Parts: sequence; C-alpha cells; structure tokens
Amino acid sequence: MKTKIIVLFLFFLSTSAFCQETVFGFGGGVNRLGYQMGVEMGYKVDSYFTASLACRLQTIVTDGGHYGGSNKNYEWRIDDIDVNNILLIPSVRFSLPILKKNNTVWSLYIEPGIMIQPFTYEAFDVTYQAIQKPYKGQTLWTDRAKGDFKLARFYWQNKFAIQYRSKDVALFGGYELSNQDVYSKRRSVIVDGVSLDEHLPFKTKQYNSIFIGCRGYF
Repeated sequence: MKTKIIVLFLFFLSTSAFCQETVFGFGGGVNRLGYQMGVEMGYKVDSYFTASLACRLQTIVTDGGHYGGSNKNYEWRIDDIDVNNILLIPSVRFSLPILKKNNTVWSLYIEPGIMIQPFTYEAFDVTYQAIQKPYKGQTLWTDRAKGDFKLARFYWQNKFAIQYRSKDVALFGGYELSNQDVYSKRRSVIVDGVSLDEHLPFKTKQYNSIFIGCRGYF
C-alpha cells in the first residue's frame, strides 16, 4: 500500500511539471443515503487531460440510527444517526470538448479514480442501564465501543459529467458510480456480543450519487 501512495505522489508531481493550468474546485453530491462535499486541486495538462486530487467529507444517515440490546442484568443503547467518512480521491479526468464559442466551452468528461479512506477506526459511546432487583432504582453508565483498525481502505470510482467553462471559471454536474461501502467503519463494531453489522444495510456492489460544483483555472 505504501508503494501505491508513493507512485501516486510521484505521478502528480511529474504531472505538475508539464501542466498548462492549475485547477481548484469545490462541489457537493447527494444520494439516497446522505450527502457529501469536498474540494479538489488538479493540474490541467492539455484540453483533454487533467490529474486531480480531491478531499471529501461524506455524511451518511443510518437506517434506524438507534441500536440496542439487553440481557438479564442490563440494557444497552446507542443513539447514533450519522456515519462520517473522509476520503482522498486521486483521479484522472478525460475531457471531450463538444461546443466552443468565443471564450466558452461545453465539454463532456469521464473521471476514473481511487477512493482512499485513511481513517477507518470507529469508536463511540454506549449507554448501559442496570435495574437492581428487588427494585431499588436504576444505574446508568457509559462505555466505549470500538471497531477494528486498518491503515486505509481502497475503492474505485468513476464520474460522468458535463462542464461549462467561461474564461477561468467552470460549472459542472454529473453522475458518480463507485463500489464504496459507506458503512465499513461500523461493520466491525461489536457491543455485548452483538455485531452492529446485523443492524446495517447489506453491502452493495455499486454506490451512486449525483453532484454539482464549480472550478477555477489559474
């Protein structure tokens, strides 16, 4: 994995030496699970080829969001709604200009990339409640639930979009497809012998979203 990161770094470094323009952008997307937003920096080599690196914050609303269980001594509860993922996404954008007029250009592009999830560790509070028998009251306390730890997780993505550029500013929008498991951090958490994976949606082979954004060229 370290080799992959070094190769990607050298790729972007070498690309910057031959770039025509530096590209900065920001945008956001939505899907049936939640929303995401991010920023990107890239290097435009020519009219057809751009290498970029994006940083994305992804917020997913869990189905249910409240997990719980019990045994003969106590009950436990997790009041948990959002899953937040941070992603680094190196990608290559291949553009096809379809209409040029004066200083404006309409283009279609495809953008394959690698989604790197560098923060995979999960930890949050679990509330426990014990009832003393014969009844003498209730005792509440909290403990920390933790998931497994991996240095990083990797997924693929592909974007299909249309872009309108006027001079040094561009607007874009399109569709994204990936195999990312947005609940990956939650699946390894076990509370009182219960895996949270049992409460989460099944893994899907494809993850879809639509997005819009803006770019500046310098």
